[in-house]
Amino acid sequence: MNTFRWLTGPLLTLVFCSCASTPVDDHPRFSEAANADVIVRFPNWDVINIVKPDTTENGYFTLHHRLDTEQILARSGIQHNLAVVVCGCLSDLGKEEEQQRIWISILKDLHFKRAVFLRASWSQKIDGLSVIRDVELGTGALAKQG
Repeated sequence: MNTFRWLTGPLLTLVFCSCASTPVDDHPRFSEAANADVIVRFPNWDVINIVKPDTTENGYFTLHHRLDTEQILARSGIQHNLAVVVCGCLSDLGKEEEQQRIWISILKDLHFKRAVFLRASWSQKIDGLSVIRDVELGTGALAKQG
């Protein structure tokens, strides 16, 4: 009985503290990966991975710089409806807004109709990621912002 009392306090503390420290993600979840014309994983301007269209070489992912990425996305065989940019999960939030503005400018210049910015996770899946910004580029109107 004495052991039970000894364990009860730390166990209850652990349960309440772990629940209290779990961040709540109230952002909507993305579910349009199949409809995306372009999917880009973007940790920074020197390391951009184009997931869609497929830019792998001999089965390996290729990393691109900004100018290479713009040239690839400008190719005529690519539809320009929905572009998805997956922002690094360790991004500096102060720089992220500026990076999104640059992406919006690039994608507008390439005549994309819509851009969705997602928060990266450790999963390779795109569907289910948190939407941090959803922009209609044709009119420049902001559809959603988290």
